[in-house]
Amino acid sequence: MKWFLTAFLIACAVVSTPALADLRDWKTEYQKGLEAAKAGDFKKAAELFSLVNSETEVHPGVIFNYGLASARNGNSFKATMMFRLYLVMLPEAPNAAAVRLEIERLDEEILAKQTDLFRRALAAAKEFPEIAPESDYSRPKKMSLLDSIADSANAVGNSEIAEEAIRLARRSAEIHGYDYKPDDAAEQYRDNLDEAGDIVALVEAYPQFDDAEDYVEALLAALDGLSDYAPDGTLPFLEALPKELLTADNYTVNDLIKLALDSGSDDPFFTHRAWDDDFIYLKDTDLQDTVLAFQPPESWRPMAEKILRRKPDSVGTLAALSQSRQALKIVMDNRGNPFNPYGEWASSVRVAELSLAIGNVDGIKRARKQLLKLSDEETDFSKMSNVLLQTASGHIDKALAAMQDRAPEWDSWEQTMDLYYGRVAKTAARALMQKEKYKDAERMILEGTRAYETADLLRELADRMEEGGNTGETGRLRKSADEIETRTRGGWKPESDEQFERVRKWRKIANYYKFGFSNTESVDKAVEQALNTDYCHYDTEAECIINSLDYSAKTWGQNLMTIRALEKLDPENATWLTPETRKRLAKVRKEALEKIGPTAREALAKWLAEDDLDDDETRYKSINDHRMAASEGNAASVRRLIDLYDPEEKGLKAPEVASFIADGLRRGDRSLHDHVTSSFSSWPKPLRLEFQRVLADEGLYSSGIDGAIGPGTRKAIEGLFASAAPAN
Repeated sequence: MKWFLTAFLIACAVVSTPALADLRDWKTEYQKGLEAAKAGDFKKAAELFSLVNSETEVHPGVIFNYGLASARNGNSFKATMMFRLYLVMLPEAPNAAAVRLEIERLDEEILAKQTDLFRRALAAAKEFPEIAPESDYSRPKKMSLLDSIADSANAVGNSEIAEEAIRLARRSAEIHGYDYKPDDAAEQYRDNLDEAGDIVALVEAYPQFDDAEDYVEALLAALDGLSDYAPDGTLPFLEALPKELLTADNYTVNDLIKLALDSGSDDPFFTHRAWDDDFIYLKDTDLQDTVLAFQPPESWRPMAEKILRRKPDSVGTLAALSQSRQALKIVMDNRGNPFNPYGEWASSVRVAELSLAIGNVDGIKRARKQLLKLSDEETDFSKMSNVLLQTASGHIDKALAAMQDRAPEWDSWEQTMDLYYGRVAKTAARALMQKEKYKDAERMILEGTRAYETADLLRELADRMEEGGNTGETGRLRKSADEIETRTRGGWKPESDEQFERVRKWRKIANYYKFGFSNTESVDKAVEQALNTDYCHYDTEAECIINSLDYSAKTWGQNLMTIRALEKLDPENATWLTPETRKRLAKVRKEALEKIGPTAREALAKWLAEDDLDDDETRYKSINDHRMAASEGNAASVRRLIDLYDPEEKGLKAPEVASFIADGLRRGDRSLHDHVTSSFSSWPKPLRLEFQRVLADEGLYSSGIDGAIGPGTRKAIEGLFASAAPAN
């Protein structure tokens, strides 16, 4: 592989040409990475290419060098994913054939490394002493360790290791007179398909599932995992599922609901799920993006008011509605999250950003004061607030000085700071556009924003200038944007918008944490972690080492299975595969899409027809039956859902029930109207509050959201009922 690496590095050095000022001079860092690779320091090279990749996003030279350095550093997963991304970008690249061979070699290497880790675990388990079981109900410990290795190996399809582990486990069991029966290998592999996200294989394996509930839960688990990093491939399978699968807390996958809502699904089920916690989060994020795009308030204020009725502590929404004092107080009240110790700093900066977007200078000042109070000194976060404050005050030189007053070194922490600074610079640039300070806006874009956003922002600036009748500089700006984009992308130009979207999709996949995190970094790293028993929770250090090696080996196997699963989801762009393989995988995917709905519906029916359902499952069945009937306009089922709703129980949420009630009143259903007016006061308070929010959203109710049925609530109910079509 050495010739391959050297030749590529020389070729890529030509791409490193100077460009206009960036937030970080990624070209210099890129050159440092090339030099580190030439010197044989592939760990340093991989780190630098990773940082530069975050700045440029779609530069084929950076992506390819990142893959090469990762391969030489022992991270086969990151390498093979970067090479796959490279071929999605340049399927006809001059070195495409060599890249395909390298992907094939790396995939074989991953399998070999997985086996190596399993063998290390087996070797350690062989040395473990034979200890008699503590009781008649206990398993021999050595046998259990070996059996666990066998289970892991079967789960990832490594039959060679599994057979050896089972043979050794049997020998240990015989010593203690224990009747050892290993689990079924095919079943263990099948049960691991959801962990690997192989939804296609799961659907194919449906006839082999003895337990219908297991199949249902495996489908949801697989789709849940995939939706995090491959939403485009997940959505068609989600849409093919019967929606009754996704209707109870115990059996609902929130990421899938978000995915469906984000895709604009008009399915009645998702419509009635509106305003649950996931929907609010999604709309809150959309709202902030809209405000920071400097859209007119009339385009987002109604949604902001709806969000605030349901989430009064939404920091972003409060800031957008000029309530920065309350927003910052909530930030301080929620301090102390050990998993995000800088959350209050980032949230305070977000308040400042939103305040700039709506022209609330006082909000920026308050946020800056809070940031200085949080740290007792200037930090990157407080400097960001200063950038925003100086921009609002018209002091562009001071704003840019605050932007550049940063640590000179670029490491993973600074990379995170670059994300924040780039976002702040984009907001500042748009604020300057809004004030028609176009020269200042251009300076902020060129000196402050991240490389991959610079060109689009320059084009946005040109559009704004043309809208204002200022066309003298727009041609220059667009030419400059094209030149910067060419440099940032290393000369790569997508053939179409569709190809660019495909590249962005695979970039998201390639950067997923599975492919370059912890146990998948390298075998040496996995062994090093296994030998570190400082945090051992087992009886002996030997058990820690054996189980850690076993876990690492299984992780390697699962991640390789995930790669194979992704190829099944998008074979059209898997150009590293042969045309015949891609055609076969496309056919398999098509068949799985056709089967997933019928198999899921059949499995659900079998499961809920069982005699031994527990109370939660019985409740779920009842809710599900009435939910589906209510979606079709059955008023009796709407009334039953009101009765079934219990804030202390899972399976049914107030926003959904309130939505069904509102739909029934809009249809002019007299029996439902009478039930609502007579029983409203007896409903659980969360349902009363939510129904009042729905009435407020309709513009029929303007009093306090208090859950009481006073004149205002009664009038709003009558107004909604009266809006029904005369035929009803």
